[in-house]
Amino acid sequence: MNGKSTFRSELVTVPFAFPELMTVPFAFPLSASPVPVEAFLKFIQVFRAYAEELRVKRSRKLLALIGGISVEFETAESKFEALASDWVHGSPSGSIIALNNLSHLQIIGMGEPAIPFLISRVAKGQTRWIAALKCITGEQAETAEMHGDFDKVVDAWTAWGKKHGYLK
Repeated sequence: MNGKSTFRSELVTVPFAFPELMTVPFAFPLSASPVPVEAFLKFIQVFRAYAEELRVKRSRKLLALIGGISVEFETAESKFEALASDWVHGSPSGSIIALNNLSHLQIIGMGEPAIPFLISRVAKGQTRWIAALKCITGEQAETAEMHGDFDKVVDAWTAWGKKHGYLK
């Protein structure tokens, strides 16, 4: 022996509890050579972390309130598109009311997953999305001198999108 704890087994079955879901047994096949207990325990630790990550992912639903109804979406893009459509068609452009629209606020609440969709619209000259970009990124791509020059503002955000990998 090398001084480390080891064990031999053809199969070890360990019960795993997924809180509020189920108990899942898994098999850990071992070779004929001794396996350090520490390696097995590390495997268990990694597996538990992975199982928790899966549990959390499964519990997160992509929901949005649209027209007073809670709607579930398959992808962040489909959620964004529905909220964007509701916001564009449901509020006056350039108005403070538009910025306080529930759909606009939910787009901001999406955080980083909304950035590619926002950047692509700004790159097409749709400046109404810039406030959401500023809220999510915490950045201001344009300078004070660009204020009022929509082309320069669009160019600045397009450059920001390219620099950060959201645009090619």
